[in-house]
Amino acid sequence: MGTVIARTGRPAGDIVTCRPARRARAPATAALLVVAASHLAVAMAGSVIVLAAGRLGAGLAHGIVGDDLGQVPRLLGAALV
Repeated sequence: MGTVIARTGRPAGDIVTCRPARRARAPATAALLVVAASHLAVAMAGSVIVLAAGRLGAGLAHGIVGDDLGQVPRLLGAALV
């Protein structure tokens, strides 16, 4: 236990010298923007799918209990608006 405390109590290289670590800065390219846009599109599509699945289940449950399956499209459409 004593060696763990001794090792964690001492800062490592860059912290001791108070210099920031060097980083290579690459310009934002079109490829990076495409990757970012694709990640955003996948996140949005996933959200739409989860909402639609939830409302589809709610619509089916409501239709089965109320004996009116015509409510399924209405509830599904309401979830997507």
